[in-house]
Amino acid sequence: ADVWNVNRTRALGFGDLGLRSLTGIWSAASKLLREEQIDLVCVSIYPSYTATLAILLKRRFKVPVVLDYQDPWVGAWGRTVGGGANSAVDFKSRMTRWVSLLLEPITLRSVDGITAVSEGTYEQVLARNPRIYGRPFASIPVGGEKADFEAVRRCPVLNRFFNANDGLFHLCYVGTILPLGYESLRAFLAAVRQLKDSDPLAYANLRLHFFGTSNQ
Repeated sequence: ADVWNVNRTRALGFGDLGLRSLTGIWSAASKLLREEQIDLVCVSIYPSYTATLAILLKRRFKVPVVLDYQDPWVGAWGRTVGGGANSAVDFKSRMTRWVSLLLEPITLRSVDGITAVSEGTYEQVLARNPRIYGRPFASIPVGGEKADFEAVRRCPVLNRFFNANDGLFHLCYVGTILPLGYESLRAFLAAVRQLKDSDPLAYANLRLHFFGTSNQ
């Protein structure tokens, strides 16, 4: 759990925590809400189970709740991709999707607002849950937010990975690579392989950098 202050609004935010952490989250959040003046509770998804905990906090402490969709609560997982061999849909992923379809509408009935990484993300939420039309929505991009780049320009940091002025063409991918992105990655690397044959000079000047992780 974390307390943060934006424009004099004190918010209690939590996310990126596993199911086993729910007891600890409840204890820490309840303590903060009892001892401090908190204006709202903000929960980032994924994971999604913590969102249900925010609703309990709202009922007990009468504090507004905002869900922040960094990822869809209900997406391709359990429908076209899963935890089986070669990312195939398996029983566990189907059950996870079933639970998500059950919990999301129950949780959304109590939220006071929704933010999402893109308009497309919260439009999917609205399509699944039309009853929440009229609640405040906002898209807050991650990675492509203009203000982030402006902040780096104001306070430049040393690039310790490569020399941007070495005359080479550096192409960077920042973020995670999920199973659904493997085919796109294969297509991209196949195109780079074709570049080696069609334009050896351009290929020789190309440098690829991948910064991030996999959910595997």
